[in-house]
Amino acid sequence: MILKKNKNKLFFISGKRGGYDAMLPLSKKFLSNKKISYKVIITGQHLNKKFGNTYKIAENDLGSKNIIKIDLKQKNSTSKERLVSMNLLINKLTKLLIKERPKLIIVYGDRLESLAACFVCINLDIPICHFQGGDLSGNIDENIRHSITKLSSIHFPSNFLSKKRIIQLGENPKMVFNIGDSHIDALKKINFNKKILKKYNIFDDEIYCVLLFHPDGTSFKKNEIYIINIINALKESKIKTICIFPCDDIAYSTITKRLNEANKKKKYFKVFKNIKYDEFINLLKFSKFFIGNSSSGIIESPYLGVPFLNLGNRQNNRLSSQNIIHCKIIKKDIVKNIKKISSSKFSKKTKKLKLYYGNGKSYEKAYKIILKNLSNIKIQKKFYDK
Repeated sequence: MILKKNKNKLFFISGKRGGYDAMLPLSKKFLSNKKISYKVIITGQHLNKKFGNTYKIAENDLGSKNIIKIDLKQKNSTSKERLVSMNLLINKLTKLLIKERPKLIIVYGDRLESLAACFVCINLDIPICHFQGGDLSGNIDENIRHSITKLSSIHFPSNFLSKKRIIQLGENPKMVFNIGDSHIDALKKINFNKKILKKYNIFDDEIYCVLLFHPDGTSFKKNEIYIINIINALKESKIKTICIFPCDDIAYSTITKRLNEANKKKKYFKVFKNIKYDEFINLLKFSKFFIGNSSSGIIESPYLGVPFLNLGNRQNNRLSSQNIIHCKIIKKDIVKNIKKISSSKFSKKTKKLKLYYGNGKSYEKAYKIILKNLSNIKIQKKFYDK
């Protein structure tokens, strides 16, 4: 089905906070252009009260009139339920996009919601713009990310290696733009203030760390073992830990269950469903170290000069700075590396780091490039051999 597209209408789809926060500067830039009709489709984790109904943050940031909500009603964290929710997303997106006829859909990263959106767009002849393609991670997310790349027509990778990989996948080099990572855009707009820490019961230069651990793979049993090992290692290290719920990938519930159990004991752990981005960045900035498997540890922590203990495979193959230690999710290894990453010797490595993800101006570059190419972006592509 080929639609007559609205040449001034752009949509961005977001399934969770990470990509939404990263794209917020660009979203605001498009909304300031009165010639562009820009909407953000909010779905997935944003509309799940288990994770704090973060759609309210988007409505506050951008205005409710600029938000389109698609509730997936995902009941649990099984693979079957995840697929059922994606089927619902495909159905609802199909009806929405046939009605609205946008000129371009913007997707971010490696979310299954983004891949589902691409499937709909390809069948409706709507071009796709992909941010953060070409990255290597180490998890099933990488399969999804590269699939999105092949369905997309214009690409904004976050670093030079990712640009090279996208071109290796046969994409048109003239439509691949290394602009830096949009997370750094959002980070550069943060005001640092230690007073924010009081909200999280951190006082008088108290030593603490931040934990954000997403499902690693799709095994419930392995992820339960992983989170138990992490919690026990942090207990043994006797450090106050600010814990944040994972994303809603398969097996998330076994992680949230164990975090909630740790939270009830209240000795070392304080657990939050979600944290506003500016407060999250402030928590990282003043922490002793960051621990888990969030891309924030790879991308943002070097810019904050904060050590990151990267656990498992989810981010293991990303381009990394020297403030990062990669660690297996085994209790004794985590305890050993907590001691290492907390040492004054290691902290010296965080002073002068090589930064790979741009200078915080990627949204301005992307804005100009998208507007310049908007009328020329086509779905039909050819494979470019090297």
